[in-house]
Amino acid sequence: MAMDPAARPLVSETVAEFLKVPRAEVVKVRRATNLSYGSIFLAYRLASGEAALEKLSTELHAGKTIWQVGNEEHADWRRIASDSKKLNDHIEAAFYNFFKDGKAEVLRTTTDGYDAAKDSVPADQEGITKQDIANAQDTYRRCFQRARGGEANPSGGPDERDHTPPQAQGDPR
Repeated sequence: MAMDPAARPLVSETVAEFLKVPRAEVVKVRRATNLSYGSIFLAYRLASGEAALEKLSTELHAGKTIWQVGNEEHADWRRIASDSKKLNDHIEAAFYNFFKDGKAEVLRTTTDGYDAAKDSVPADQEGITKQDIANAQDTYRRCFQRARGGEANPSGGPDERDHTPPQAQGDPR
C-alpha cells in the first residue's frame, strides 16, 4: 500500500507509531537505505539503536540483502513474523479508522511536516506483482466497506482475512 502516494502517509504514520520512532526518522532511514516499509520494519527489528542502523545501512550498501544481514545476526524469524502480522493488523485498523472517521484531509496534510512525495524510494516499486497490487486493493476495499457499514463478507460475520485483533482500535466487531 505504501507504493500508492495517497496511502503512504497512513502507512508511514502507522509504521512509525508501531516502531515507536518519529516518522521523520523512518523516512530518513528509508531514503538512506532504499528500503520498503516492510524491510524498514525488519531493519528496526534487527538493529537496536542508531549505530546498529548505520552498520546495517553500510552492509546493505555493500551489496547484502536485509535477509542476509538477518541470518548473520541470527534473527528470531518467528518473533519477527509474529510482529509483522501485528503491524499489518495495525495498518488495516488505521485504514478502517481512516474511512470510519472520514478524515480525508489526514492524507493530504500532516502536523509533523511529512511529505509523501519525499517518502518514495525505488524499493517501493521493486518486486511488486499484480497479485500484490490486487491484495492491497482488496484490503483497501474491505476496510472501506467495513467502515462505511457495508460488509465485505456477505455472510455478515467477520471476513476470514480480517486480522484486526478483537477489541483493538479499528475492530469492527
